[in-house]
Amino acid sequence: MSVFEAIKARRSVRKFKDTPIPNDVIHEMLEAARLAPTAGNGQGNVIGVIKDQSLKMQLAEAAGG
Repeated sequence: MSVFEAIKARRSVRKFKDTPIPNDVIHEMLEAARLAPTAGNGQGNVIGVIKDQSLKMQLAEAAGG
C-alpha cells in the first residue's frame, strides 16, 4: 500500500478495543513519528505513551470526555 492509498483509506475511529498494543509496535510508531518532517525541522514534538487505564480516564475527562 502506498502512502497516498493509506491516506485515502484512513477512517476516524470512535470505538477502541481493549487489546493491548505490543511494545515493539509502539516503538516502531514512535520511531516513525521521530523521523517525520516538521516545519523548519523544529522537532518540537513531545510524545508520551500512557498505559495506565485510570490515568487515561483522567486525561479523557480533563479533555472534555
